Amino acid sequence: MRGECKGHVANVLSACFGHGDFTVTVLHPGGCNDGSDSAEVKRTEFRVWSVLLSKWSPIFDKMISSPNFCEASEKQVVIGDFSADAVETFLRFLYSGTVEGSLATLVEVAAMADKYQVDELLVLCTEVLQEQLTKQPELACELFACADRFQVANLRLEALEQIWIHAREALRTRPNLSLRLLDEVLNLDLLCADTEEIRELLISWGNSKKRKASTIKEEEEEVEDETDLFQASLNKHIARLSPAWRRTPEHSNDVLTSLWLDYEKAGKTGAFLGCWVSMILGPDSALSASDDPSLLQKYAANAEKIPRCLDYVVWMLPHSSVYIMGFSFAREVLGFTRFKICCSEDGSKWHEVFTSTGGIEKGELVACKRLPQMVRWFRLSVLEGCWSNSFNIHGILGGRKPTRRT
Repeated sequence: MRGECKGHVANVLSACFGHGDFTVTVLHPGGCNDGSDSAEVKRTEFRVWSVLLSKWSPIFDKMISSPNFCEASEKQVVIGDFSADAVETFLRFLYSGTVEGSLATLVEVAAMADKYQVDELLVLCTEVLQEQLTKQPELACELFACADRFQVANLRLEALEQIWIHAREALRTRPNLSLRLLDEVLNLDLLCADTEEIRELLISWGNSKKRKASTIKEEEEEVEDETDLFQASLNKHIARLSPAWRRTPEHSNDVLTSLWLDYEKAGKTGAFLGCWVSMILGPDSALSASDDPSLLQKYAANAEKIPRCLDYVVWMLPHSSVYIMGFSFAREVLGFTRFKICCSEDGSKWHEVFTSTGGIEKGELVACKRLPQMVRWFRLSVLEGCWSNSFNIHGILGGRKPTRRT
């Protein structure tokens, strides 16, 4: 027989916050109000139970239990690289198992959880921020800046990708980003907005910045220099918008199907197989594939599963490229089938981005290694078992669309 009362236990533990046998001291600079250059260091102290710190964090456990660390003898740990608000939120989680705070605080807590190896808290902060980003993509730039500041790599990448995917919402107003981060955001190969939209956004940013600077440049000459640098950066990106052939990048959960839909929109002019998507079947796979050209085209468009692959299949996009974000499959992948996926820019240098380690549910998105460059080649190699499935590529699709000159 067994009973549970976890909610009540959490409430009791939460009520114990502020008591304990160990002190967490946060040092942070505090300014003086007398106009002098001197500054005092402020201290904020939290009393906690050392056993709780040890059970949650292997880093704290080593500090507290090892006689070689001063924290063990002094019964105190001093933290100088995180704010008091973030430390309090971090410590309250250890008592309650819940976390709440502003976007900036949660990013800082995630960085602290990563440093002290409280994996459950890192996952929770990430999930909360991802959910908020889904509801409010306009917060992506703020999250990107905070994650960059605290070096939380997974959240930084998540925010950057959401800016690219939801460019219209995320960049509606000029983001408060450094020029370094702004250059990273304004990757014209990945921003999912058409050329004229981006041009209008960048021009509006420049105009608003000039108006703001003109009201205070008599007081601060530095602002004019900053404005000049900002405008120079904008002009650089605006100049890159000139080519009329720029394809508007689009986020896709099935790149091959997206290319087929583009082919249909173009009036099915020319050949899809060989012009939009090319395929190479391994020797064993070629023997079991149909010799019906219409079926081969369906394989390339991801409209028909490849019936029996024992070696490898290669897809190549002659006029398109993809920033890959993951993969999924129309059918369940059974555990005894093992495979790996490699990608390439040019078909010569390949990068392994995913290797299966077990079964995969139908439609489940599997994350992959992100590459800094866009790719055009994909190779699925069967390591064990037999592959009979579709191949859904998730990512941002860019490049040129095949067009007929008139």
